[in-house]
Amino acid sequence: MRERRRRVRERRPGVRERGHGVRGRRPGVRGRRRGARALAAAVALASGCASWPGALGPRLDPCPGPLASPEAIAGDFSARYGARISAASPAIDLALSLVVEKRGDRLRVVGFSALGAKRFAVTQRGEDVEVEYFGPPPAVPGENVLRDLHRVYASTPSDPAAGTSAARVVSDRSPQGQPRTRIENPACGYDATYVEQSRAARP
Repeated sequence: MRERRRRVRERRPGVRERGHGVRGRRPGVRGRRRGARALAAAVALASGCASWPGALGPRLDPCPGPLASPEAIAGDFSARYGARISAASPAIDLALSLVVEKRGDRLRVVGFSALGAKRFAVTQRGEDVEVEYFGPPPAVPGENVLRDLHRVYASTPSDPAAGTSAARVVSDRSPQGQPRTRIENPACGYDATYVEQSRAARP
């Protein structure tokens, strides 16, 4: 099976969003079974018997504002985070696992659901940002997560160039001793917590 990219309707200056479909070269047994499962899932969604988090429920709007270049973030590294993002209106409580890689002017964030399914990938090169979704977009736009990580890495969290001036950022440690960043973002309508689970320098 090979993934095929298709553009989604939502487009904004400086940000490209893409959705992913799946297509097989030949209609083998494996492909037919997956197609049947996809059809059954679609029927279940239409009948209200099942849901995909973020598929039919509320979704936050992307936060506006500039972003600093990834070159402003010290060092090259890869890291893993556990994230929790919540909002009162609309009512959202989203848990994500994140894989982050930073190299030079490139910052890439891949988000996974609590069950391990890939939900989105955000890639920033300089000032250019591309967002890819794997299935229906989650309740929190991928670029909001990217902005939050800029807050995590910013040496001065209130630096307007990092798009962080409207948020309150508190860095401490989790009960397990892991680095933790809590973000209160009333301008964009949500709070978020990011716990660093691992981090390794890249040559």
